[in-house]
Amino acid sequence: MILYHGSQNKYDVLKKHQAEKGEGVIVPENELQNAIYLSTNYAYALAMASMPKGLTNIDYDKMTIETEFPNDFDPNKKIYVYTIDSEKFPKEKLEFLKDGMQAIYHLDEIQYESVDELPASEVLKYYKLLNYENQEGVINEMKIH
Repeated sequence: MILYHGSQNKYDVLKKHQAEKGEGVIVPENELQNAIYLSTNYAYALAMASMPKGLTNIDYDKMTIETEFPNDFDPNKKIYVYTIDSEKFPKEKLEFLKDGMQAIYHLDEIQYESVDELPASEVLKYYKLLNYENQEGVINEMKIH
């Protein structure tokens, strides 16, 4: 199975790191571990890599992204999407989380097969960034329920 990891950093190998959450944000404990987080979905990995600092909600089904600081999104920022072949490590090391997200808890690092270096604007081919002023000066509508 091919998996992807999105990052704003360029690495020689992918190493596990401690996931974090913002104050007052509810996140399942299995998504806040010291792990290497991967996705079966290239676009989702791209979305993870392209977002500015702050709270972010990526809607996997609606293909929308809502971020705390939408105007901090830099479409020209270099981001990286790493391709990983899951056949290169034991299957029992991989744990399914949700929406195609996977985590590796019991390996300190893994070697990737390849890396794509892209501008963050590439995410806009897949996702709509809510409340972001696009190139034409139009602000996408943000719906609050």
